[in-house]
Amino acid sequence: QVGSNVAYNEVDDELKIQSQQLAEKLDNINNQLIQQNIQDYDLGYIYGVEQNWNTDMMTRLEGASGLSQSDFDNIYPWAGMRRVNLADDGTVNAYYGDPTYAEDGSNGQVMVEIPKFYYRVEKLSVSGEEVTRWYVSNQQKTGFDVHPAFVRDGEEKDFIYIGAYEATIFDNSASAYAGDGITYDYSNDIMASVADLQPISGNNDHLDILEARQLATNRGTGWTQQDYLTRSAIQLLYYIEYANMNIQSTISEGITNLDSGSGNHSQNTGHTSSLGNDSGEVVISSLENGATGATETYACSYRGIENPFGNIWEFMDGLFIKDDGYYFESDINNWNNDGNGYTHIHTQPINTSGYIDNISYYNGFDFGFIGESTSGGSSSYLCDYQWSHDSGEVNIARVGGYWNHGSQAGVSSLHLHRVASASIRSISARLLYIN
Repeated sequence: QVGSNVAYNEVDDELKIQSQQLAEKLDNINNQLIQQNIQDYDLGYIYGVEQNWNTDMMTRLEGASGLSQSDFDNIYPWAGMRRVNLADDGTVNAYYGDPTYAEDGSNGQVMVEIPKFYYRVEKLSVSGEEVTRWYVSNQQKTGFDVHPAFVRDGEEKDFIYIGAYEATIFDNSASAYAGDGITYDYSNDIMASVADLQPISGNNDHLDILEARQLATNRGTGWTQQDYLTRSAIQLLYYIEYANMNIQSTISEGITNLDSGSGNHSQNTGHTSSLGNDSGEVVISSLENGATGATETYACSYRGIENPFGNIWEFMDGLFIKDDGYYFESDINNWNNDGNGYTHIHTQPINTSGYIDNISYYNGFDFGFIGESTSGGSSSYLCDYQWSHDSGEVNIARVGGYWNHGSQAGVSSLHLHRVASASIRSISARLLYIN
């Protein structure tokens, strides 16, 4: 009997060893499959969404089918979006997480690197219902083009860099970074993207879209301010990743719940420093810069881009709106004050303002999210508000909304009826570098 028990125990131990070895093999196979999936993503899978404008339903398409938002952490180009310190000559000095990474400007501007991607847009009728389909891939596919944000003066760019933070300033006379409140030296002061300062605006001194452009270009070759093409790329990436157009419901309410007040009451940059490259929100429990109207507000980030909506309006350059259509320009060296010489999309922009419930779609202008009609609501369709073009004017664009806009603010909230000379306490900018 004793011998039988010993033999039994030996067999039992052997089975346990074999079971453990099998479990380890299965774990290895599973890890290999995960790694293969990540490699497959890198090989250029197609990810898309469809918006049904009749039913107001958004559906994931192609490689995105069955995925959740968190899956995009391993999918390019989303996985390649990360905060960097960028030198004035375009050199990446450090990535978020590196020992030398800094957010005070001492190691370069705090930017978000966005890798080049390809896109396709279809607007069609399916069973009598109007739908738009957006697709993204990190490699060339049949029917896909490089997103125009990465094609400048006919040259493809591997990366573009958008300010992680709203625009602040390097005060040349003081040789120091500063927030709102200084008198601008348009020839020598330099737009910045650093933490812990209030975004600049037209509150204390004049700041229109042309002056903001000048302050940005003062940083050197390749530097300018956020433009329509770059913003369109960010909007597209957000919509496909979340398959939901209401960014206030998916990421954060944002800094949108404060009183309008009488000055620049935007909150300081850098509240989402701890989030790094992640999306999410950080509660601001002590309001800054004279803000009132709430006991707390909510700084947010989309893959390292702090406050892609709310807090303060941002100029969106390279686009003019006129009675006879939209005028846009990809070459930052050709930007001017009225759209002369820009690519002209012949149409009649709408004049009615409201929540966007459908977007403009034209050949050569299929990449943007300008409202074609505004009969939606704060929780339907794009969920964002558009203040539309004023007849008889040459209008510029600003995007995102400000600290008082509530549900009207959003990643595609647009203000399209100011002229280029407009300078307002609630409008700022965002730095852009095109390598």
